[in-house]
Amino acid sequence: MLIMALNFFVASSEEVTNPGIAIQKYHLPTSIFGLVSIAFSIGVILSGIFIAKNSKIEFRKHISKLFVLNSLVMVLIGFSSVFLISFNAFVFFGLMLFFEVLLGFITILVNVPMTSFFQSQVPLNIQSRFFALLSFSANLIVPLGILYTGFLASAIGADVTYIINNILVIVIVCFAFWKEIGRGFRAFLLKKWKMSK
Repeated sequence: MLIMALNFFVASSEEVTNPGIAIQKYHLPTSIFGLVSIAFSIGVILSGIFIAKNSKIEFRKHISKLFVLNSLVMVLIGFSSVFLISFNAFVFFGLMLFFEVLLGFITILVNVPMTSFFQSQVPLNIQSRFFALLSFSANLIVPLGILYTGFLASAIGADVTYIINNILVIVIVCFAFWKEIGRGFRAFLLKKWKMSK
């Protein structure tokens, strides 16, 4: 359910929000828009190298934080679009490319431990059915998310839609991992209390 919700709110960025911001709002030429995908791919490659070199790190333990961090980067893209409109379009585009590299990096840090979690927790005899259902639900929910985001972006703007969608993702992640987040928050407060004594 969490993955379906994330796909609904986030998967439309390549088709709706990114071109809506870069091409429609900032009037950047379509000939350079492909750099957004290239920047994301660079982040993916760097993340793959990072995971390979740091295989001892248990990324699964930090998955809720990584989910939130991923959405926060997208929120920053939205806010950058809102507040940098008075600057040269290429100033915003340079910042957007930087955020896209970061986004590609964090996305893989989320996807790899999530996939390994499913493979380790789902019984072997039902894995094929589970992954088939996961793929089917993603293929079903993504077009609905694109439709929803398209309507919202045409009404309030692609950048504001991007911000709203990712704030909703953060809320969903906090709800899904509320026990883990609560434990982390209590541990943080306890540590601060001990340091103050």
